[in-house]
Amino acid sequence: MPDELRENPNQYASAQERVPPRHDDYGEGGGPGGPRRSSALPWVVTGCVVGVVALFIVGLLVGLLLPAVMRVRESARRATCKSNLRQIGLACHLYADDNDEVFPPGFKSLVPTYIDNPKVYSCPSSPSSWQDFRGGNVTAESSSYAYVPGLDAALPGHFVLAYDRNVTNHGRAGFNVLFCDAHVEWRRSAGLKEFNRMLDAQAECVAKIRKEPRNRQKYLQEYEQKHAGY
Repeated sequence: MPDELRENPNQYASAQERVPPRHDDYGEGGGPGGPRRSSALPWVVTGCVVGVVALFIVGLLVGLLLPAVMRVRESARRATCKSNLRQIGLACHLYADDNDEVFPPGFKSLVPTYIDNPKVYSCPSSPSSWQDFRGGNVTAESSSYAYVPGLDAALPGHFVLAYDRNVTNHGRAGFNVLFCDAHVEWRRSAGLKEFNRMLDAQAECVAKIRKEPRNRQKYLQEYEQKHAGY
């Protein structure tokens, strides 16, 4: 055999024999070096992990910020509620000025002469169907506030004139109270029993005054002595 052929036996091979093997000749995904693996899988896994971590962080931030946002929102609603009662108190005094110092028998008597927008009867934390005051069909659900009838402007300023009808309006923290001198105070829910005793004592005093107007000062003094500090 010639030396050239001995050194390179493929020199005289046919063109077909010299064609390099195709990719398919090594099987699916194969090659001279063995099966080839896709490089996209690690990126998919990494993306999933990053997405899960991002969702966890967002959820954590929402959990931390939401209570603070709700507190700020409720604080604003509480301020609006207080402003509503303050406007109602001033309207009651305007009514009393025109009616021998007697407060109105109910909220309906203030609309529209003394209260142009009856939306003040709706607490934003416990909305009412305040539109009823415009239609004339007023019910207990028409106002977010309870009214104490039968009072007059000459009574002590610390007598209760109106208050939040639903004492859980503001997240069970407390409720707003309107007094006869038109000032508004915030009362905590923990003092609800004391507040109810004050209302009962006030109602008893007013009933005595109605029955015996001549002894008005006597009954007021008795009330002050027995229930001072309410």
